[in-house]
Order: sequence, then C-alpha cells, then structure tokens
Amino acid sequence: MVELYGDYVLAFVEAKNGQKETLDGREKAVAAEKLRLNFQLDVAAMTMPFLLEEPGAKLEYSGERKDGEKAYHDLRLSFPDADRPHAGLIYHALVDETTNMITRVEVEKPATGDRVGFELSDWTDAGGLKFPATRKNLGSGDLAKSSNIRVGDPDDTLYTAPVQ
Repeated sequence: MVELYGDYVLAFVEAKNGQKETLDGREKAVAAEKLRLNFQLDVAAMTMPFLLEEPGAKLEYSGERKDGEKAYHDLRLSFPDADRPHAGLIYHALVDETTNMITRVEVEKPATGDRVGFELSDWTDAGGLKFPATRKNLGSGDLAKSSNIRVGDPDDTLYTAPVQ
C-alpha cells in the first residue's frame, strides 16, 4: 500500500496459508517502487479518459499521427512537478479517428527517453463509465485483463489508515 500523494508505505508478502510478513528496508522500497510504476503505467492506461480531466492536468493537441493506415489524434497530457504520481511523465492518449475512442496510450519519461505503449480494447461499461478491460503492452506483448469491473463505494476493509 502506497499513499500516492504522501510518503506512507506498507508492504507485506502473504503466504498461501494467509499468514502475512511485513517487509522493511530495501524490500519495502523495491515493492513500493514497483507499485508506483504499475500505477504510472497500467492504471493510468486503464483510466486515461478520467486522467484527462484530473485537476492540474495540462492537455495539448499534438496533431494527427499515423501508424500504417490507421490515423489517430494525439492528445498530450502532462502534470506539474508537484503532482508526485505523474511528475516527469508525458502521457499520449491516441484517439482513433473513426471510432473517437482512445485505443492507444503511450507514456514517456523525457529525462531517460523511456517510452511504453499500450493498446486498449474490450471497452466495458461500469455504472455508466467505460474502461478498457484489455490492455496490451506494445513492447512486450503482455496482456493485462480486467473482469467484473464495477463502480461503487470503497471497501474500507481493504485499506489501513497510516499510523501517525
């Protein structure tokens, strides 16, 4: 568990029998970094339509982009450095010109030149909101699939409040 806008981190591993062991030190730091990276990439790709409207977001039209015969509108999205979860990243929401749906998302880190792309498909309605149930990493080919997507009240039993 990582507090996105703060410093609180709780990391543990759970055995098959349900017993949990808290991680500390280097293991905790590695786990938190992996979680943050997953948030910046996969979760951002899945929730891109909503990220476009995030407070503080800077949205620019970068023009038309072609990939073979396919044409996209490139919406460039960035955030101020004070926005810790998204600082230093530029997101590109590529909107298919024929369907007007975001069908690709690219995340770039200009400081390192790293770039990751996702193809979005299987758009699913969840309480009037749409989410791409399938996200394909264009570099590795890995598929991330989500099922039973629902919108509702949070389950408070899934969260632990930070101890001050």
